[in-house]
Amino acid sequence: MNVQLKKLIDEIENNFDCGMQVFINTTNLNICSFPDFDAPFSDEEMWEDQKKELDDNWGNYIEVERWDSTFSFEIMKSFAENISENSLLKDKLLNALQKQKPFRGFKNIIDYEIDYRQRWFEYKKKHQQNYVEKELERLLQ
Repeated sequence: MNVQLKKLIDEIENNFDCGMQVFINTTNLNICSFPDFDAPFSDEEMWEDQKKELDDNWGNYIEVERWDSTFSFEIMKSFAENISENSLLKDKLLNALQKQKPFRGFKNIIDYEIDYRQRWFEYKKKHQQNYVEKELERLLQ
């Protein structure tokens, strides 16, 4: 994978991880990203330049679809299932995923597991980047 594509994938993944909507210019691979303007405390004025670029060149842009909650859940489940050296943590995480509010439960557990927290972030990032790479391949064929 070339450096430019890797950088693009990383930028899109970071935007998605922050809950942004992402559009990619198919002619020059520039991206425009926006927060959810329906969310409280979103400031549309901060994004006027991005919105103008997208409006002025709409025909060159396509939206990159963000992963859904099912995808995120499967990443958490896969991470937990692959913990082989700490069966107590594995069981706690898998149990949290079976309860109400599984995302919050998983986060509450992993945030206090110093040895696994960074591993979780790396695991999640790798899978999210793979998702973005496949989505770009699909969109830019």
